[in-house]
Formats: sequence, structure tokens, C-alpha cells
Amino acid sequence: MITVDRVSKRYEGRLVVEDLSFNVQAGRVTGFVGPNGAGKSSTMRMMVGLSAPDSGSVSYNGIPFAHLSHPATVVGAVLDPRCMHPGRSARQHLRSMAALGGIPVERATAVLALVGLESVAHQRVGGFSLGMRQPCSSSTSLPTGSIRRACAGSAASCANSPMVEEPCWSPAT
Repeated sequence: MITVDRVSKRYEGRLVVEDLSFNVQAGRVTGFVGPNGAGKSSTMRMMVGLSAPDSGSVSYNGIPFAHLSHPATVVGAVLDPRCMHPGRSARQHLRSMAALGGIPVERATAVLALVGLESVAHQRVGGFSLGMRQPCSSSTSLPTGSIRRACAGSAASCANSPMVEEPCWSPAT
């Protein structure tokens, strides 16, 4: 379970997230909806340790992100669909992200099939349409050995997993 408990955040004195609390249970679909500037991405950044909340906490099965022993096997996030080097193939991109996270690089092929890009895995992502780039970038949040139970990103990247906005989570087993 993902637990966001009374999280608040200010940037340069401007309140961007105020006293936000929610839980994401395994098997539940949860979505962030709101206009630009509503705090969706700021919340996601706090959820994956890219920025610290000014108050409150975020945990995964009771463990704060900073204390996860192998965070890439528990949490995956894509905060920008342009995160891929345009000269790399989809397979190269996913294999390098898996290697950085300590995840078996062989998982890349299965994940590309999961998001429907197996047939173009050898192509450079710089030539992908936006419709192909989004599931490819989101697939970097799915390289663990088991499909995550709580996930965020595009529907294609999350398969039958619940969604938030950007990060993916899987219960430690």
C-alpha cells in the first residue's frame, strides 16, 4: 500500500501541495486529475523521493522511500515522456534503465511486449510518434520481476494495474 500522509510542499514561498493524504491499496485504481499547477507532479516527486515534503510523509508498506533497500524494484516513475535518448532503440533504453536499477536486463523484452512495442523494439525512439513514445517511456517504470500492483502512467504502460499519475509501485514480497 502507498500511504501519503498530510503532505505539504512550498516552492519559493508558494504553497503547491497542502495537507494531502490518501492511500493506494493493491488492486485499486486511483487517478490524479486537475489543472496545471494543481500539485499532481509535485506530489509524485515527493512520492518517489525527488523532492522532500515540507511536512507529512510518504511510505510503501510502511517504509519511507529513502529506506527502501532496492527502490527500483519497488517504485518506478516517469515524470517526463521525453526521458529517452533519441538515438537509442526502445530495447536499449529499457535495458539501460533496468541495469541502472539492478533489475535483470532480460526483463526489457517482456516489458516491451506488455506495452505493445515488441515489434519496434529495435527502432530508435527519436523516430517514434507521441503515441509510441508514451508507452515506451512509461515502460521504464515496469521492469521488475512482477507486474506492479499499484501503477501510474498511461493505460498501456500499466496493463491491468491500478494507476495514479506517474509512479508505479509494487508491494515488497
